[in-house]
Amino acid sequence: MKKMIAMLAACALMASTAGCASLVKLDGAADQNQALGRIMSDLTGENMLTDSDGRSVPDTDFLPLPDFEALEPNTVFDVDWKSAEGDFMAGTSFLAKTNLSDRPLLLTACHYFASDEMDVNLRDLTGYISGGDLYDILGDGSEIAGTVTGVVPIPDARSVSENGSSDRDLAAFYVDGAVGGIPFAADPCKMGDVIYMAAWLDHENSTYYDDCLYPCVVMRDDGKEIGYILSDEFSTQGASGAPLLNSKGELVGIHIGSNGSIRYGNSAQSIREQLENALAK
Repeated sequence: MKKMIAMLAACALMASTAGCASLVKLDGAADQNQALGRIMSDLTGENMLTDSDGRSVPDTDFLPLPDFEALEPNTVFDVDWKSAEGDFMAGTSFLAKTNLSDRPLLLTACHYFASDEMDVNLRDLTGYISGGDLYDILGDGSEIAGTVTGVVPIPDARSVSENGSSDRDLAAFYVDGAVGGIPFAADPCKMGDVIYMAAWLDHENSTYYDDCLYPCVVMRDDGKEIGYILSDEFSTQGASGAPLLNSKGELVGIHIGSNGSIRYGNSAQSIREQLENALAK
C-alpha cells in the first residue's frame, strides 16, 4: 500500500458518527487487553504507534496485506442521494452478494438519513429516498456506475444514536447498472484478526491509502457488533456504511462509528439477519 497525503482542494460533503453513544469494548479483563496488545505487536513486528489518546495501536503500514490483493472496481461507492429534501452526498455504500435477492443490493448505514427538517422513518426510507447515482470510489469521480431504483425497508433498522449500539444500523436499496458484490463471511471474526475497511478517506491534510483498503485489528465480534482498531491518524469521516472485509474478501461488517482509534460496526451476522427479515417471502 502506498501512503499519500491528500492534496485535493475540495472533498464531497460526508457525514460522521464520531462521538456516538455506543463504544465497543473488550469484556473488561486486563489479560484480554494484554493479549490483544501482544497480538498487535506480533502482527506489526513490534511497529506500534501512540495515538492521540495515548493508546498503543498498530502502525497500519506494517499490518498484513489481504489475500484478495485489491478491491474490485464498481463494488464500493459514493452516492449522490435523491431525497425529499434535495440531493446530498453522505457516507459510503457497497454492493453485497446474497442469495436473498435476485437483484443487486446496495448496503450502507441508516443513521445519516436522519434529518433536522423532517421526520424520516429509518425503517422504511421509501418516503424519503427516491433514487441516487453511484460513483465508484476507485474511479475518477466523473462517471455514474449505477443508479438506486428502490428502497428495501428494514423493519428493525435503528441508528446507532437511537439504539445505543451499531448492530441495527443498516439501510438497503435495489440498484440498476451495477453487478457483482461482496459475499458474506460464514463466521464472526476472532480477536486479533486483521480486517480491511474499504472506503475513500481522501480528506484535505489527512493520511490515506490509494488502494482504499485500511487494515484494522479486531477487538471482538459477537455476531451483533464488531469492534476494531485503526489508528486515528486516519480520519473516517464519511466512512459510515463502508464494508469491512476479511483477508478472503468476505463481508464481516459495516463501519458505523469511531471513538479515536477504536472503531465499531454492524457485524455481518446481524446484517444478514436483518436482510432475511426484510426479504422473507
